[in-house]
Amino acid sequence: MNFYGYVGGNPIRLVDPTGRSIFDYIPLIRFIPMVRGNAKGTQLSDYEQYKVTKEDCCDKDRAVLAEETCSNTITNVAIINGIQFSINGIWYYPVEWALSIKTKSQVLAIIAAIDTIVGVGVTWAKISKISETSKLAIEEYCKCAKYKTNF
Repeated sequence: MNFYGYVGGNPIRLVDPTGRSIFDYIPLIRFIPMVRGNAKGTQLSDYEQYKVTKEDCCDKDRAVLAEETCSNTITNVAIINGIQFSINGIWYYPVEWALSIKTKSQVLAIIAAIDTIVGVGVTWAKISKISETSKLAIEEYCKCAKYKTNF
């Protein structure tokens, strides 16, 4: 088994072309921060700045527009958060696969396979959490009914 396959077998003179360390190649280690950390958009408070105000709900036409704007904004922000998390989470899988093929390293091939499977699972879970939280935020922050305005 070649533990230095990620630098072409020469750890003294060569460096990993992606700039990562050997620890980035240990399966599951790099996912600990992804799993434990809160991705942008997974907390209800991430959407609080888009909520409707009492002034937004002062008349019927304005309230309808405010609710719709709030809902659309939160939905769009959630989509952007999900895309950003996905890009950050999976951008280098093709690099890992290419390196494993280029260096003919079975270790890298195994690591790339494990990283891909775990990474997709973690990414899916976080995107699902972002989606769920954005729906809760729309219910919590985009309803003028909480101000008990009568039109």
